[in-house]
Amino acid sequence: MASDSQEDQSSSPALPAGLKAAQDRKEYEPQCCWCDVSISVPSVPPPPGLEQHGKLIELFSGGSGEGDDASADWKNWRELRRFKPFTNVFVCDRKNGRILLGMKKRGFGKNMYNGFGGKVEPNESPMEAAEEAGISANLEECGALLFVNASTEYCHYVHMYRAYEYDGEPIETEEMHPQWFAIPKEYLDSNPAFKESSSSSSSASSSLTLSHSESESLPPIPLEQMWPDDELWMPLLLKGQYFVGRVDFGIKDSDAQHGSWTMERWWFEVGGLSRVLDCLKLIA
Repeated sequence: MASDSQEDQSSSPALPAGLKAAQDRKEYEPQCCWCDVSISVPSVPPPPGLEQHGKLIELFSGGSGEGDDASADWKNWRELRRFKPFTNVFVCDRKNGRILLGMKKRGFGKNMYNGFGGKVEPNESPMEAAEEAGISANLEECGALLFVNASTEYCHYVHMYRAYEYDGEPIETEEMHPQWFAIPKEYLDSNPAFKESSSSSSSASSSLTLSHSESESLPPIPLEQMWPDDELWMPLLLKGQYFVGRVDFGIKDSDAQHGSWTMERWWFEVGGLSRVLDCLKLIA
């Protein structure tokens, strides 16, 4: 949580409004007593398309169907189409408390920031998505997101990856313009991976350690130039959690958020029921 003290606000990057709103959600409480998995009583069942992930526990949900008519409206998810696999890679530089994003220069999502990757070609690995940015990284899978859009002929099924160490330096391509952004102190403090000393990093890593002034000069995560759902799951990624979710998008006029796309409904979970049961077994 962002501190109210003037000292804390001046010594660390400000928490972007979207991230603060998501972090303040009451559904993040309570947490499991034996691990960092957030637990909530499932009031909305998992939407279609996430069955392959087994039994899921709702963390938070929203959009169309909130309120008295939730039980009826929440059955009206958009119709599933064929799944098309994508990857999305986020490099979180734990040495310098920063995250690498790329601004799309053309095509779908032009002028918006995102991770690196895209559609998965035959025999292509997620590592190649990171290499497209001019770096190599030790990737860990950190989630899966299903996007069902109003006008596309397929569903975007996105495999999410995170890395805390990397080799090389980001390069601009015809597709993406890379840029570093400051990770808010709240997440640097809450994610154990960021607390590991730089001595544990690969000795071959070519990433430089920034000075204090250089770290402070980095801009905040540009949620206003990202897809509207990013503010929902970005805190989970920065906290080092594994998450699964679905977001439905509809089309509205050009004055809608991010052009013609707007979120209709969403559903997210963290960790899954199996991880909670594993915790219970440990203390049985």
